[in-house]
Amino acid sequence: MKNLMSMLIFTLVAAVSLPAFANAPQTVEECQQVFAGNDAKIQACIDGLK
Repeated sequence: MKNLMSMLIFTLVAAVSLPAFANAPQTVEECQQVFAGNDAKIQACIDGLK
């Protein structure tokens, strides 16, 4: 039963967290669109692309 609960929790965490990484901006333009108005996040996004 403990293994089943651990597996269910892991699956839930994976289902919630993976889409965030799958849709990460790939270009400077996408960074600017996603974080429009927040210059610090735009710059951090651009730095992450390098």
